[in-house]
Amino acid sequence: MFVSDHVADPKYGYYTVGGAAAGGAAQNTARGAQVHPTPSPFPFPIPFFSNQKPERSDSSHLPKICFFVSRQKQYILPPSSVLFIGCVGSDKYADILREASIKAGLRVEYRLDPSIPTGRCGVILTDYNRSMCTHLAAANEYKIEHLKSPEIWPLVEQASVYFVGGYHLTVCVPAILALAKEAAEKDKIFILSLAAPFVPVFFKDQLDQTAPYWDYVIGNETEARSYADSHDLGTQDVKKIARALAELPKENGKRKRTVVITQGTDPTVVAVQGEKEEREYPVHEIEKEKINDTTGAGDAFAGGFVAGIVEGKTIDEQVDQGHWLARLSIQESGPQYVNFRVP
Repeated sequence: MFVSDHVADPKYGYYTVGGAAAGGAAQNTARGAQVHPTPSPFPFPIPFFSNQKPERSDSSHLPKICFFVSRQKQYILPPSSVLFIGCVGSDKYADILREASIKAGLRVEYRLDPSIPTGRCGVILTDYNRSMCTHLAAANEYKIEHLKSPEIWPLVEQASVYFVGGYHLTVCVPAILALAKEAAEKDKIFILSLAAPFVPVFFKDQLDQTAPYWDYVIGNETEARSYADSHDLGTQDVKKIARALAELPKENGKRKRTVVITQGTDPTVVAVQGEKEEREYPVHEIEKEKINDTTGAGDAFAGGFVAGIVEGKTIDEQVDQGHWLARLSIQESGPQYVNFRVP
């Protein structure tokens, strides 16, 4: 997923600060043009939403959401309604993250680790395709003690929707499980993004620990097939994989699990627990010449989709909103939405 407000020169590439990047859309952190990074807060946050609608735009009220794809959700939802939690160092890049977050109307509650720098990512564009090289640094140092602290845990308890990106499975599984169990015990919504193909392979056990708590699972076709391989499903058919994920044992039986698998320009597949047929949703078409940068397209989809959950939209509307935001994102340099607002 993605959370960034930045400026970038598509002819060269950009410098990313603040977060994690190891593969796939979620690896994108904050990015800025070469020497002027204006990043987004992606240092492996623990996210959640609240049903309470903000009455004013300052940060003193209870946030409606908090999660990995925070920047995208905040783009759609009211100011200061998104809360992002992660880990940063004590340096200028952490300051950049905070400033960019405030500018975007996003509330952040970082764990500060002065012994290690804020994470950074280098991004290279060839036409509109991107490659990345990341130093996770502080993003790899999030601790459950921060989540359980008197300042943070009350926000968790008051929230009603939680979103976690699969990258955090490489960092602090106890924190993920704390959110997952809070959601299951109190009938809240828990959403997990598969994040990258390596996660189901190299962090299979950690991923499987969280599986009973998934109310929503979001991923792309490569991540889904990686899951199928590592779990011996015996198929590469995206619909069958989505169905297998949907029918896994579930802790909170009050909610049916929904699995959402994007496929680039091919239709998005949705499987709902207990339903016989999977659903398909064509993506929003766009002329090739309008595509500027595909970085974070999957993150943008997740942002629009999860914002739709918060807003109480139908599954059809949630997917459509995800497609809409992804389409806007790929027309910009990096996952930003400079020239657009929600209609």
